[in-house]
Amino acid sequence: IDMAIVIIHHIAYKISDGIRMKLWELTLGLFTIIMILLSLYFYQLPTIKNSGSQEESAKYNSECILFNFFDTHDLWHFCSSTWMFTGTLFVWVLN
Repeated sequence: IDMAIVIIHHIAYKISDGIRMKLWELTLGLFTIIMILLSLYFYQLPTIKNSGSQEESAKYNSECILFNFFDTHDLWHFCSSTWMFTGTLFVWVLN
């Protein structure tokens, strides 16, 4: 939420000063938004079942969907770390 507030503040500041954003800055911002949405999607997918035994939880594990090795929880980690980096970079280039 803090990152969203900072990004909105910087964009509003740019608009109020009449400064136009460059195409690559807009592309970076759009990529950040896409990664946020992907990470939220992968975060809400269930990957374990805490209420049962270990055997029941193992049956509940999701299939590996990327390179037959990474599951949705791993993709959530990849997407969220990517948007945190690109979001910080986006705020930095807006200054």
